[in-house]
Amino acid sequence: MNRIHDYRMEIKAAIKKAQNLLTRENLTNLGSGNSKLLQSSILFGSMIVTMGLSFVTSIIVARNLEPTLFGDLKFIQIVWSLLAVIITLGYFHSGSRVLVIENDPQSLREITGAILTVSIVMGVIICLISIILANPIDQIFNSQVSTIMIAVAPFGIIIPLTVALPLILQSTNKIYTLSLFNSLPSIFYLLCLLVLAGINKVTVTSVIVTQQVTTLVVIIYVIIVLKPSLIKIRYWFSEIRKQNKTYGGPVYRGSLANVASSYVNRLALSYWVDNTAIGFFSLATSLVEPLKFIPTAVATSSFRGFASQQKISRKVILATAIFTLLAFVAAFIFFGTPFSWFYPESFSEVGTIARILSFGAVMHGFGDLFNRFLGAHGKGKELMSAAYIVGVVNVVGFLVLVPAFGTWGAVATLVLAGGSYFLFTFIFYRKFIN
Repeated sequence: MNRIHDYRMEIKAAIKKAQNLLTRENLTNLGSGNSKLLQSSILFGSMIVTMGLSFVTSIIVARNLEPTLFGDLKFIQIVWSLLAVIITLGYFHSGSRVLVIENDPQSLREITGAILTVSIVMGVIICLISIILANPIDQIFNSQVSTIMIAVAPFGIIIPLTVALPLILQSTNKIYTLSLFNSLPSIFYLLCLLVLAGINKVTVTSVIVTQQVTTLVVIIYVIIVLKPSLIKIRYWFSEIRKQNKTYGGPVYRGSLANVASSYVNRLALSYWVDNTAIGFFSLATSLVEPLKFIPTAVATSSFRGFASQQKISRKVILATAIFTLLAFVAAFIFFGTPFSWFYPESFSEVGTIARILSFGAVMHGFGDLFNRFLGAHGKGKELMSAAYIVGVVNVVGFLVLVPAFGTWGAVATLVLAGGSYFLFTFIFYRKFIN
């Protein structure tokens, strides 16, 4: 009888467990993809869509703007990107770390609200700085972008949000929403750009405004999905500040050395050569960006899971390497003769530049894979050290290589920086798992 009673208890426990698995929450989790392969595939797919759309939009812009105006457009975008790196102070990465180690749904909403509040304040600061620096920039770089910078300055408030939201979505494992955030702005932007091209209204100002407005629409949608809470902002901001001392701060200082110095390297092209050079270099850089997508997609979808793993699976690394190599070969072929089928003759130099930058892009992509793993484990100092090394490469580039060799000095710098980034993040990864 006791044995029968035990069997009954086991059956009841099994039924209860099955019922728990079939609750709405667990069905949602199953549907939203605990499978890292599925998440990586969808995220990579969204990146491919974004790549294709960006490719088409770059053709439209290049065909409607002469090289000098195209360079002015890229110049303003780089200034904003540089300000975004400087102004964040590491708080977004610290916030993402707090999100990773927190599991309570309400707390996640509260942390999200705190991060978004900080990002809006930073956006206002970027707006003001853009207005203040507009005229000095024209004088220093001998450019004519001050009027446009002042006109579009209010849209600078969007810039920090485009940095904060991907980190929030990555840290809360909302990979599908992140995929939409990657692709929807490009879809809306392309549609609006086609209208502008049809009525012959493609200008530097209209392109910037259109891009920012379409991005803002998607930002509002994502914020609604996240349902951030504004209670306990002070408490969670204090928690973020604590993380900033050990993780976000070092990552931020590393970003200044790595990312910010790479933007300064591009601005050096404007200073030593002209805005046409910065336009060509920036276009080539954006064209090779998809070569980073495969390792970045794997790293992003696995970021939250990395926190509980001792190392990255060898199968994951091998599969990532194979698909990235195939993408590299395809890109290298495209940047030859096929490139001239899409872009004006005046942009022909971009194809050659992109071929060389492809090597740096692949290495940078794999550097991101190991970077995310270390980041998930809170290894901010290691990431900072790797970034400092890349920063040194960039500084040597804009002080020595760019003045001496112009655009090709910038190309060499970017390839060397990508190689250094991969090498040292891999070294720190090996040190950690051993």
